[in-house]
Amino acid sequence: MLTDKQLKEALKKAEAEVVAELKANVKEAMARQLDYTVGEETKKAVAEWFREEIVPDLKAQLTTSKEGILLAVGQFANNIADELAKALLKTAKERLSRSWEVKKIVDALFD
Repeated sequence: MLTDKQLKEALKKAEAEVVAELKANVKEAMARQLDYTVGEETKKAVAEWFREEIVPDLKAQLTTSKEGILLAVGQFANNIADELAKALLKTAKERLSRSWEVKKIVDALFD
């Protein structure tokens, strides 16, 4: 067991190392917090600027182009419907032709 004197001497020897480790930990924690805070504040500033400076102009442009956008959306929807119908027809033809081939094979096997 250590005496009070031995314990005090051991603590005194380790004091500089403990203090240095504490300082290093505090510096690292401060750097992490600063990095996080800078990132968060930058995001907030950019979002606020975007809302105030860009969104109004963007809305105005969209309003000005509304008819053209609606026309393009309608054409896009029609194209999707046409392509979907073509794909469904192709799939149905393929399945019917395979079905017919399977029927011929089954008929040949059991006749």
